[in-house]
Amino acid sequence: MKTNNGNGFTLIELLIVIAIIGILAGLVIAVINPQRQLQRAKEGVTRANLAKICQAVLACQSSLSSYDATKCDSFDEIGVYAPTTPAGVSYWPAGSGGAGATNWAGAYAQFATGTGNGVCQMRCVVYNSLQGWVGSAGNVVVNSDGNTGCVTQQ
Repeated sequence: MKTNNGNGFTLIELLIVIAIIGILAGLVIAVINPQRQLQRAKEGVTRANLAKICQAVLACQSSLSSYDATKCDSFDEIGVYAPTTPAGVSYWPAGSGGAGATNWAGAYAQFATGTGNGVCQMRCVVYNSLQGWVGSAGNVVVNSDGNTGCVTQQ
């Protein structure tokens, strides 16, 4: 007669352990979310590139004897090359033109998120005041026109 000495695991015990491991793996993947981490990194590089472009716009405007937003609205005029990283990001310097306190110059960056949230658009702006050129650059923010595609909202 065979006796069961109790060594090993039953099929039910093995299935329960495998199910628990599967649930934990699903939770870890949901928390880590590699697509979101890649987008966060892409936004960080884009933000750094855009801050450098805005510094170049500020330097260009500061070198002028009078404010003219149309003088520093291309990469050739601000003296830098358009960044090529991260892939798929479009950068462009811009200026408002006109006179008065609403004058501004700055730069934009935009890319498709690939997550179904549309596009992520960032901007930085240097302003002119009525007293003359007053600028600061490097404050890159998510564009405030309702874009919801950016992970970081600074």
